[in-house]
Amino acid sequence: MFFFMKKIVRALIFLSFLTIALFVGKSKWIEFCKSAASKCNSYQPCKKGMVHVRKVLGMLPFAATHHVLANLYLNDGLEDQAIEEYKKTLQMDKRFVQAYLTLANVYLRRRSFKEASELMRKAEGVISDNPDIKNLAKQVSLEYFLDAGMKVLEKGDRLKARELLNNALEVDPNSAQAHYLLALSFDARQDFYRVEDHLKEAIGLDPKFYQAHKFLGDVYFGKGDFEEAIEQYQFSLAIKNDDASALNNMGLANMNLERYGSAISSLEKATALDPDNVETRHNLAAVCRDYGLWDKAVSGFISVVHRNPCYPDVHNDLGEIYENQGRVQEALKEYRASIECGQKRLSQNSRDPLLLVELAQAYSGIKEFERAKKLVERVLMADPHNQKAYFTLANIYRSSDRPEAALATLEKAKKLSSKKYLFLEETIADIKEQMSRSKL
Repeated sequence: MFFFMKKIVRALIFLSFLTIALFVGKSKWIEFCKSAASKCNSYQPCKKGMVHVRKVLGMLPFAATHHVLANLYLNDGLEDQAIEEYKKTLQMDKRFVQAYLTLANVYLRRRSFKEASELMRKAEGVISDNPDIKNLAKQVSLEYFLDAGMKVLEKGDRLKARELLNNALEVDPNSAQAHYLLALSFDARQDFYRVEDHLKEAIGLDPKFYQAHKFLGDVYFGKGDFEEAIEQYQFSLAIKNDDASALNNMGLANMNLERYGSAISSLEKATALDPDNVETRHNLAAVCRDYGLWDKAVSGFISVVHRNPCYPDVHNDLGEIYENQGRVQEALKEYRASIECGQKRLSQNSRDPLLLVELAQAYSGIKEFERAKKLVERVLMADPHNQKAYFTLANIYRSSDRPEAALATLEKAKKLSSKKYLFLEETIADIKEQMSRSKL
């Protein structure tokens, strides 16, 4: 008897759903289902609600019922099932606005921009006058072009990237992200002003766009405008103060201005934030060396060797300090370690200019000056504007007691460079003073 009564109750419940669906109309049916779904949300999981709605679907395959089931799936984290139900909703009712909006947002969250774009084109084709559809279609189109532009930019196709990113700006001229990505699509060495303009546009549209501030700082750094670079790094760090990369670059900019205290402070913060970053550790040790903090520099360089025994230049850096401290055998050991590491790396890339210069410095350290000179000359034949090669060649001449040749080399480097290096001016002045003393 109890079982029979239970079946009657279920039948009555089903009939109540049927009555609502048939007589109150689509809008009221949606409202009713939304209410049921919201109640279900308060009592997760909603398995029972899904079961009941699926039963109703068996008898009432309405678009609104599919939509409710889709929402229940979505609330329970079952996105794939939800997507299928939203699609069924739109197959049955091509003007179901909320289904378009919700499904498009699911696609956006999944970064499925192509699917979202195709969906909104269909929506605009049948519902051209709905403001919510228009606004979301614009957002989807913008996201699609930004994502596509970024992907082709990562593949190295700058021209195609610009085309897509300019399409993004046509959709939304106030997209800071589009301007930022367009800046990335240009080479700052060849198109400095375009890069600068796009980054300034991005910052103007979004003053808290810290990546744009940092990138603009890097652009100024590359141009040798270290004061302006520091200003942009400071803006970036005021927004995101735990950016180790910005702190590292600001430290190097201060180093180039010989503000060693500020440089060390920034680099120490960067190292604390990213202790496994060997490059930052090496930069900190190099600044300490230039500031005359040799013990701290040695400790820093050794920490680099422990993490990467063949890190570029580190053995030459240690050799130079030991040589200045009169620790001749330790210096020679480091220079030989540099040569050993360099020869291994040279087998992988025999034309690497940085590696050839590094080897030249090491050979100069063990007094094989002609061999060192030939390595630098190989670099300068391939790239007559290589600043580091000129500085290394000048050091080779100085170490082999040829100050006139060292001075001529540095003067040539100075003429070829658009940047002003304080240490270059100081080195030239030091050599001139050395030559004057030798004449007395």
